[in-house]
Amino acid sequence: MFKKHYLVLSCWLAGSLSMPAMAAIEEVVVTATKREANIQDIPIAVTALSAVQLKRAGVDTLRDLNRLSTSFSMNTTDTEAGSGTLRLRGVGTTGNNIGLEQSVGVFLDGVYLSRTGMSLGDLTDIEQIEILRGPQGTLFGRNTSAGALSVKTKKANVSGSEGYATFGVENYNGYKVEAGYSAPIIQDELGFRLSANYRKRDGYLKAVMTDDESYNVDRYSIRGQLQWEIDDSSSLRVIADYSSTDENCCDPMIMGESPFAANFEWAGLPAHGGNPAGNANRDDLKSPAAGFGSKVEKSGISVEYNRELSNYNLFYQGSYRQFDADLVRQDMVGINIYEMPGNNGFPQKDSIESTSHEFRLQGEAGKLDWLFGAYYSKEDITQNLTLELGSDFQAMGSAIYFRSLFLPAIAAASDDLPLALGGTVGDLRSSNNPARVMANNIDANGNFASNYYSQKGASWSLFTHNTFSVTDNLDIVLGMRWVDESKDGKHDQLGANSPACSAATVNTQNLALALGMPATSFAAAATFSGCFAFAVEADQVVDQGMVSLAPQTWDESFSDDELVYTSKLVYRPSESVSTYVSFSHGYKAGGFNLDATAGILGADPTFRAELLDSFELGFKSELLDNRLRLNVALFDMEMEDFQILEFTGAAFKTFNVDKAVSKGFEIESLWAPTDEFQMAASWTRADARYPDDCDSDNPNAPASVKTLCGYALTSAPKDSASLSLTYNSLIDSADLAYSVSISGQWQDDKRTGTQAIGAAGPLAFDIQKAHTKVGARFTLSDIEASWILELWGNNLTNEITTAFALNTPLRIAARGIWVEEPRSYGLTLRTNF
Repeated sequence: MFKKHYLVLSCWLAGSLSMPAMAAIEEVVVTATKREANIQDIPIAVTALSAVQLKRAGVDTLRDLNRLSTSFSMNTTDTEAGSGTLRLRGVGTTGNNIGLEQSVGVFLDGVYLSRTGMSLGDLTDIEQIEILRGPQGTLFGRNTSAGALSVKTKKANVSGSEGYATFGVENYNGYKVEAGYSAPIIQDELGFRLSANYRKRDGYLKAVMTDDESYNVDRYSIRGQLQWEIDDSSSLRVIADYSSTDENCCDPMIMGESPFAANFEWAGLPAHGGNPAGNANRDDLKSPAAGFGSKVEKSGISVEYNRELSNYNLFYQGSYRQFDADLVRQDMVGINIYEMPGNNGFPQKDSIESTSHEFRLQGEAGKLDWLFGAYYSKEDITQNLTLELGSDFQAMGSAIYFRSLFLPAIAAASDDLPLALGGTVGDLRSSNNPARVMANNIDANGNFASNYYSQKGASWSLFTHNTFSVTDNLDIVLGMRWVDESKDGKHDQLGANSPACSAATVNTQNLALALGMPATSFAAAATFSGCFAFAVEADQVVDQGMVSLAPQTWDESFSDDELVYTSKLVYRPSESVSTYVSFSHGYKAGGFNLDATAGILGADPTFRAELLDSFELGFKSELLDNRLRLNVALFDMEMEDFQILEFTGAAFKTFNVDKAVSKGFEIESLWAPTDEFQMAASWTRADARYPDDCDSDNPNAPASVKTLCGYALTSAPKDSASLSLTYNSLIDSADLAYSVSISGQWQDDKRTGTQAIGAAGPLAFDIQKAHTKVGARFTLSDIEASWILELWGNNLTNEITTAFALNTPLRIAARGIWVEEPRSYGLTLRTNF
């Protein structure tokens, strides 16, 4: 299939070089080097998207950017605000652990947003988005080892008034209202800008047992700005924003049931075990039961000061941001295995508070364009998660584990072999709820733990980035940044009560010892009797000869420093062609696994920093009298200590993989043969994978690392391509203008789970097959564009695709998926005044 796409792109490029044309492509100015420059002149692989491009492609959130950049992807799992993952060139950090930071940094008007949840929400009043690919740590700092997204909003107008209003409707009973207005307060000196939006839509995933919805939208935001032109050489910009979200997202589907599902009725459960949809088909858009949700409030303020002096420019930016979320995660099925209620005196709460300060000096001295700067940030994270076991927990454990796995494992034990706290092995065999018998007949229903995590982090850095013009055609770029990171992490418990687990621990370990086995041999039996780690009292003391499998609280410190750097050689053989070669060293901070299971058995809750070395060769050109823009980048990225978060079905594990790579090329092109017609095409080949020796051939490497070697990274298709056609014209007789655009995005096969194989071989439903998604738009407006009416549709062929595959919690060998958005369509009216 991919060969066909390659042939189409090749024929188009060949044909475009020979066809006559009449329209020039406009210059694009970016700030990817912290200076304003033509996108074609800078030695960085960057995609710049204007407000018009974003609207034409229907980009409402960062998730939609893959329609315009084949190197970019984003997906979310259980809660949109707590588990988003950004990827560039197939590289990103998968997981919903608040201790993990991203490989792709997001910057809002220059302010770093440390977690993906802080950047989610509708894009309102946007001027431009820049997608910078490859390590950007020299200028953008921490956690940009794979790249950066720079989102810039429109500035306040100090010389005249302007405004806009938007109203739209869409399927799933959706609607959106957005408006903005800017005007001077003091003519040519002080201006303000206000913008706001509200969007609401029903969910597209239905819960079979409750008829509730998931993936709905209910959010609003407001932003205010002041722009003060103090004098001819200095300015001050102040931005404040607030947004709120109250949504049910994101329920998974169960695609493959546990092989032990036949035991459900035996254990007194419904035959479907809370999954009446059975092995769902993606097209059904049905989940067993709803239960995931997020209530999020985000706010922030930033101050930016610029001053032009005689020989240099001075820049300062300070910011404060607050993120508060109530994230609900349930057991994914329609029976009561566990819940996260938040109503037992220990509310669910994620909170992130961050401040930052950046200072830069930049100037020119002869052939040298120099820049020096300093950066400091502070971040405080707290999270409280309470999990309570439900009335069906032990029955599920009896069905899924005890009947088919545990009881056969002790077949040699006699019926009269006593259990430590009373009863016998025969009692286990004669009961249809042996999990409760193992817990000394203590009902696990209501057993709970409220786990509290905190992390205080500080980061400071000194950096420089310099361009020396050897000749008019040859530049040398050198940059470096010294980064110092420190973090204090802590796990504590606010409350817990787990008597079923205490009893099960004593019984399982004494039984193992009585059978001449290690004490922890039947740890899984304890888990299914009530020792689900997230609902267990921490720091339990056990009798001599026994081993505590309870969570352990901890209080640790972590510090690290790294020199990141880049060197580039830029050669411009002509005014329309620029080439470059670069080497960059990137860094992504280490940290703590903020999870109840992190310290079990004395495990180290820290994970190491991730390092990256990247070679890149670039070619940028504007041909045919600026009617064709063709940019190509070849890259080779090698990562060391690649950070992973894996959910096993019973615990979250963070670990480092010694090696990971991403190698390939990117082609971006824009062709404007006439004033009316434009064609854009892009193709990314990113062979992002764990090499065969990803464990450095270490025989003692963990199994979770060894099983990854030789497989592609998660959500990293080898090939992605896009093509869009836009035609604009006038209806002179009616003083109207119209536009028609059609776009398509194709992706190759990709893995969607963390692990590729399990004990029985390749994991089911891990591969999302190659697919194409098509969108279209028709707009009608008056000549001055004072009003614009738009009819639009995305994913018109309704391709239902997998965002991420998972091991369903406590349902051995069952597999679930989270899906991406189905077909959407609507009508939007925009006005400008």
